[in-house]
Amino acid sequence: MAEMKSSSDPHLSAVLEDKPRVHRRRWFRWVVVSIGVSLVIVSRVGVRLLAVKAELQAAIPLASTIKAQLLSGDSAGSISSVDDLAKHTESARSLTSHPVWRRVELIPFLGANLSAVREVAAVSNDVVIRAVKPLVASTAILSSRPVLKNSAGRLCRLPEGG
Repeated sequence: MAEMKSSSDPHLSAVLEDKPRVHRRRWFRWVVVSIGVSLVIVSRVGVRLLAVKAELQAAIPLASTIKAQLLSGDSAGSISSVDDLAKHTESARSLTSHPVWRRVELIPFLGANLSAVREVAAVSNDVVIRAVKPLVASTAILSSRPVLKNSAGRLCRLPEGG
């Protein structure tokens, strides 16, 4: 075996000299592929992040609209607005529940912010579904009963015994 290494075969010496180059090329390919995959994943999460931002920002004015509609007695309009609000918050929640999003949350520095965005989207959707929708529905029922309105058309408190 020692004789093979010391032989003057040009093919063998070329193979022995080329071995580190092959390892460097493989290592370089893996680095390039890893960086490429990472960029694709981060860009995909970035696009989702922009979509979540747009959905939550679209929901903000709807809250004021619902308030104005409830105060004016527009029950049908407030129910429609709450449905629109629920669509926006549900969309934001579903955009942040993707498994890729959850894995990117593990990246230091970036992950904590993504986790916060996911939690805000989930909580806003829970508030709309569990609190705002039932409140608007019950207000619509109450405001449709003329017995509960005073002469100005506003809701009034029922007497204690009745």
